[in-house]
Amino acid sequence: MVSDLCQNTCMANGNKRFNTWKIIKNILTACLAVIMGMWWVVLGTVCSEPAEPSVTTHHMIPFNCHGTVVFITPLRSALLTWLMPMFLVVGLFWRAAEKRATRTKQRAAVSD
Repeated sequence: MVSDLCQNTCMANGNKRFNTWKIIKNILTACLAVIMGMWWVVLGTVCSEPAEPSVTTHHMIPFNCHGTVVFITPLRSALLTWLMPMFLVVGLFWRAAEKRATRTKQRAAVSD
């Protein structure tokens, strides 16, 4: 037996209706939050990198931090390069999923 709460939110006229686009939108929202958090961590800690290159710790890529040259790892360099483009692409997918979720919700309301 389906509980009253689930029956009100998941069931319409005895048929299960899940808005898949809303679920996708929520997953993409979490991805956007993670990417933004990673960006803030990377930018907040980049100036504390060593001022001399170190082969043993892989700090070999020079990076200008407010006039001071610090050496960062290839991973940090890749994160600095690719986090914002990833944020923009995921943001575009999020917007598309939001539009589809709204459209699906409107179609469901019209068919009831």
